[in-house]
Amino acid sequence: MFDLGSITTAVGSVGTAIGMAKTALEVRDFNASAAAISDASQKVINLQTQLLSTLGTLFELQQEKMSLAQRVRELEEHRSDRERYSLFEITPGGFVYRFNVSPETAGASNPGGMQPPHYLCQPCLDVRGHKVVLNERAVIWHCPECRAAVDNGKTIDVHFDI
Repeated sequence: MFDLGSITTAVGSVGTAIGMAKTALEVRDFNASAAAISDASQKVINLQTQLLSTLGTLFELQQEKMSLAQRVRELEEHRSDRERYSLFEITPGGFVYRFNVSPETAGASNPGGMQPPHYLCQPCLDVRGHKVVLNERAVIWHCPECRAAVDNGKTIDVHFDI
C-alpha cells in the first residue's frame, strides 16, 4: 500500500519545502536588517553633516572672536596712548594736543616717560586717529600730513630799509 519510493519522495519534497521556507525567512530577515542598517547609516551621515556644519560655524566664531580681541587690544592701546595728551588752546581758537607732563610720568624711575615738549595735530588725532607732531614755522604750527595750520602767537618783526 504504501510505496517506499513515494514516501521517500514525499519526505524529500517536505525537506525541500522546509529548506525553501528557511531561505525565504533568511532573505526576509536580511532585507529587514538591510533596511534597518540603511536607515541607521543615513542617520549617521545626517549627524556627520550637522557636525561638520556646526564645526564650520564654530571656526567662523573663533575667527571673529580673535579678530575682535585684536581690535579691542588696538583700541585699548590707542586710548592709552591718547590719554597721554590733553586738548590745549595754544592761542585763542587754535587747538592742539599737548603731551601731559607730570611728575608721575617723567623722571629717573621712568626715563621713557620723559618726552620733549611737542604738540599733535588736533584734526588728525580726532578725525583720523593719527598722531602727527606739528612742526613750528615762523608764526604757525604746521601739520605735515593734513596741512592744517595753527597760529603760534608769535609775530615777525619786518624792517624795511628805505
